[in-house]
Amino acid sequence: MNIIQRQIPASNKETRPGIRMVPMYITIHETDNPARGADAVAHARLQERGNSRQASWHMQVDENQAIQSIPFDEIAWAAGDGRNGPGNTKSIHIEICVNADGDYQKAVRNTSEVVRELMVRFRIPISNIVQHNHWTGKNCPRYLRSGEKGINWNDFITMLKRNTVQVEPIVPADPVFVKSNTIIQRVRALVRTDIRKAPTHLSEFVRDTEPGEVFDVYARQGDWHNVGGANWIDGNGGENLYWIDNPAARNKQADSIPYPGNLIQRGSSGENVLRIQQMLGVSPTGTFGPRTEAAVREFQKQHGLSVDGIVGSKTWSAIF
Repeated sequence: MNIIQRQIPASNKETRPGIRMVPMYITIHETDNPARGADAVAHARLQERGNSRQASWHMQVDENQAIQSIPFDEIAWAAGDGRNGPGNTKSIHIEICVNADGDYQKAVRNTSEVVRELMVRFRIPISNIVQHNHWTGKNCPRYLRSGEKGINWNDFITMLKRNTVQVEPIVPADPVFVKSNTIIQRVRALVRTDIRKAPTHLSEFVRDTEPGEVFDVYARQGDWHNVGGANWIDGNGGENLYWIDNPAARNKQADSIPYPGNLIQRGSSGENVLRIQQMLGVSPTGTFGPRTEAAVREFQKQHGLSVDGIVGSKTWSAIF
C-alpha cells in the first residue's frame, strides 16, 4: 500500500523527539475519535501542526490512505509506558481511524496491508503485533477488542497470517565498506531520510539527509545506494532518491541540451521548464511556479551558486 509522507517537523521535539530505535514490535491503536471528518488527513494534520499534548504515533490509516508522521526508526510517545518503556522505545505505532463517516472495516483491511509490509521490511514476527492494551492495559483498540463493528482482533491477525511470510528477528548488520573511486551515478535526496552503515534499516544510524542534498554513488545493493565508505541510503523505489546523472553521460547530455539563451524563472513555461522540473524532482507541470523556484534555490545553495531561484546559464550548466 502506498504510504503518504506528512511528517512532524523535526523541530517539534515534544511529539517527535528524534530518538532512534530498531523497531521490534508493531502496536495497533484506534483514534477513539468518531467525529465526522476525523480521518487520516485530519489526524496527520493534527500531528504536523503540533499536538496539544505530548502524544504521537507513526501512522494513521483510514479507508482511503495511510499517512506517516514519524520515521519508523524513531520513537513516538504512543504506548503510555514511559520514556524507557519497550512500547515507546521498540515499537511502530499505527492508529486506525474510527470516524463516523468512514468505512471502519476497510480501514482495518488497509492497516493489515501496511502491517504486512512493515513485518517484512523490519523482520517483525506476527507474535510481536500487539494491541495498545498490551503495554498499559488501556482498552485500545476498543472496536477491534470488542468486535462491535463486525471485525475483531482475531480477524485482524487472520488477515496478517493469510498473506504473511513468517520471519524471525535479526540482529543489526555489521557495517559494509565500499572502497572505490568510481562514481556510478549521482542522486538527489527528495525527502529527509536516514544514512545507514549497511544496506539495511537495522544497521547503525549515521545521520539524516536533507531534501535536495546531492550524493555520489559508488555501489548499489538492490535499491540501497552506497554514498562513500560505510554510508548507505535506501532509494525506496524512487521515493527517497532522484537520479540525476552518471558522470560518463553528463557531457553528452549537456551538449544535447544547450542553454536556451534566456532566463527561466517564476512565470516561465514550456519544454525547458519541464526539463528543469524533471532534473530537480519537481512535479513536471511545465509551469515555473513556487515549488520549482524553491527547488532551484535549494539546488543553487547545494552547488555554491548565486541563490536567486532563477535559471541562468550557470545554473542551467550545473543542472545539466
